Amino acid sequence: MVSLSTLRTNAYTLMYNHLQTGTYAISTDNIHPSYNDVQVAKEGYPQVIIWEPVISESILTHGISPIRQAVVSYHIQVWEDDAAGVKTVVDEICDKIRTGLSVFRANGLRPVKDEFITESYGQTYSKRRTIHYCDLSVNFRYVEA
Repeated sequence: MVSLSTLRTNAYTLMYNHLQTGTYAISTDNIHPSYNDVQVAKEGYPQVIIWEPVISESILTHGISPIRQAVVSYHIQVWEDDAAGVKTVVDEICDKIRTGLSVFRANGLRPVKDEFITESYGQTYSKRRTIHYCDLSVNFRYVEA
């Protein structure tokens, strides 16, 4: 269970487990906390990178028992050597997050309405190959009960 005191640790584990195992697992096992050329050489593409979430805390009410909130911003990257493949994996990730919102809600995380999922695409070159990528930002709000 996520709490404000364990938010940094548990928020990452929650997203990783959500996409790696169980009902909402995506079709690739290449999910890592950082990009590594050795992993690419060994496992190939696609590569899904879930970076540590950024936590922004604030106080909603002041007084004897202030209510605190936090915005949890996940940064997920998808790397693939095929442009269509990137879009397929991104669609799958977005779908699994949307259909599995009950898992996040059960842990106190609610989607940020206007900025829930945003994405941007790009490409780079590696060893005479074009590598396509997508940066996903997924934002949740946590309010201390």
